Amino acid sequence: MNKVQIENKLNELFKNHRVIFWNDSESEFTEILSDLDINDVEILRPGDIGQFKTKYLIEIRNPNQKYLIYSEKTEPEYEDDWLLDIRLYSYQFRADRASMVVADLGLREHYLCDHIKKRSAFFASKERYSKLKHFIRPDDLEREIDRKMIAVCSGSDTDTINDIVCALFYSMSNEGGLNKTPSGWKNVEKFDLNDIFWGFVYETFCYKSDNPTLRDFLTCLFVTDLSMSLHCDCPVSLKQFCIDPGANAVILLNAWRDSQKKMEAYDKLSEELSDVLDIEHHIGGLTIEALQDVQTFFIIEKICAIRLKEKIIQTSSNDQLDEVINCAKKRCDMHWANRNISSDYISREAFASVYSAIEYMAEFLSLKYSKSQGFLSLSQKDIFHRYIKEDYLFDQLYRLFHECAAIAAQKGWNILKELA
Repeated sequence: MNKVQIENKLNELFKNHRVIFWNDSESEFTEILSDLDINDVEILRPGDIGQFKTKYLIEIRNPNQKYLIYSEKTEPEYEDDWLLDIRLYSYQFRADRASMVVADLGLREHYLCDHIKKRSAFFASKERYSKLKHFIRPDDLEREIDRKMIAVCSGSDTDTINDIVCALFYSMSNEGGLNKTPSGWKNVEKFDLNDIFWGFVYETFCYKSDNPTLRDFLTCLFVTDLSMSLHCDCPVSLKQFCIDPGANAVILLNAWRDSQKKMEAYDKLSEELSDVLDIEHHIGGLTIEALQDVQTFFIIEKICAIRLKEKIIQTSSNDQLDEVINCAKKRCDMHWANRNISSDYISREAFASVYSAIEYMAEFLSLKYSKSQGFLSLSQKDIFHRYIKEDYLFDQLYRLFHECAAIAAQKGWNILKELA
């Protein structure tokens, strides 16, 4: 620290403290001591005037005067400190960089200076320092400080491990995808925080690897989410990527999908990963009952829609048609087919239209099966009145089916031709 920095810090501290101790054991600042511009403060040197006189001046002669107690010795042990009672209600000033950081961050534990020195490269940037200061709390220790440094490196809005992970993947999506190392991760590695990060990841998600990478971690998160959403065993070919237990992976991906800011990053990485893993090959043969709650990958919507279409073609039961209707409605409220989610990357309107068309056709057929007696026993007048009362639904549902099927086809999802 230079003279101006010391003056500024001391003047700031003396706003809240009457007595400040400064033990300069290496005599780095002896020469500038008398030149310091600190307002209305008297400098005492116990090594020159003795500890008794120092105590007398502070507590009896001038009890309202502000004092800087400067010594070129290290802080004495409690049993050897004749000024201990004063020291305990005063402030201990230290002029080395790490001590100043600890003090400026408001950390209670001074022993953290050693840890701050270890992370000195991080504090070289005023921008990083300012962002970290926003996260720090007085009772933080090494573990919390490191996690918050990782949060700053990753660009996360908070210091929770879930938000840090999402921020890193958000950066990955925006900077080239799976095959690129995001700038946030480069910063984590630059400041030697990568092993700390993987320790937090293991504690939270149970992900562990001899050679952990963001790409492998992402793969394991997505496959675990898929596996835990299936109503059947996960395909053997994908089990190598499953994390056990995987509950926190599911929580993370649910929150990520719900994030308006980071949702598009999820969509992009999900699509890229789906192609790399060839997800359609692994789960393409599963039933709609097994897939109905899965929303990990977009390709699942295509598979679900095809299975529902097949069920409509193959069934003549109203109960099964009710199952189709309920499933189609449910899928429209999920991630990939939800009309209420705006996205330039995925055309949710297209797949919402697919499910709506399926729903309308299932309702059409259900109505048809309920009218199995037809019109043979009715007069023309009765047929007319029944039409305007209820049978108009045949025309309405059929038109709605074609309208939705046309919207889907225009957007590239012409998969309902067999139902027309």
